[in-house]
Amino acid sequence: MSSFVAWVPPILLLLVSIAVVLFGQVRKARESGLPQLWLVAAAAILLLMVISWFVIALQFDSDQRGLFDAGGIVIRAGYGRYIGVACGGVSVVVAFLDARSTRVRR
Repeated sequence: MSSFVAWVPPILLLLVSIAVVLFGQVRKARESGLPQLWLVAAAAILLLMVISWFVIALQFDSDQRGLFDAGGIVIRAGYGRYIGVACGGVSVVVAFLDARSTRVRR
């Protein structure tokens, strides 16, 4: 079972990535600030992923967590969360490099 906060950031990252792939080669879109928009969106999504990592156990109330403790069930991140955060980090780094490459040299 996953909460809304666990699913929204990876889906948003996918949507932003699709938009960058579709509009990344359009000169007008790049000049209008697509790399900067990508950087801001990727950073916000990565922040949401990190926040959701820390509140993973809060999706259950205290009674459920007590039952899990009694049953030996541990609430922690799975492989998908590690992969999602890694993809978010890569997206932030590549967006930063892309935004720097579009700066106008004087």
